[in-house]
Amino acid sequence: MSTNTPHDKVECIMLVDDDPASNYLARLLIEEIDDTIRVLTTRNGKDALDFLDGCLVSGNCPDLILLDLNMPGMDGFAFLETLRESRNPPRRIYILSSSQYPPDIAKAASFPTAGYLVKPITIEQLQEIIGS
Repeated sequence: MSTNTPHDKVECIMLVDDDPASNYLARLLIEEIDDTIRVLTTRNGKDALDFLDGCLVSGNCPDLILLDLNMPGMDGFAFLETLRESRNPPRRIYILSSSQYPPDIAKAASFPTAGYLVKPITIEQLQEIIGS
């Protein structure tokens, strides 16, 4: 499932999730895999879009986004819909959700994401995504 090539080092991962426990677990696992990877956290789709707009100017965008679907304000689907219209979408987005609801999974499949993962994420899943 990994789309990394051997020279494609992940240097920065953005977690888009309002759940502190999920963000904490993901951060711990990422640091265990490679403690040089920078981890950014935003709590909803709007905050993530605002960050991405700024990083296009600075050139310091995340290589990978782990996106929750159910968040207050702008949810993951609205975030993906907005990105669909962007000229410079992030390279890879994985949905990381607690939802196993078939309509959510089907709707997610209509977006150009790299995969759909069910929480809690495991170190093996992260290693495959990061390419370690």
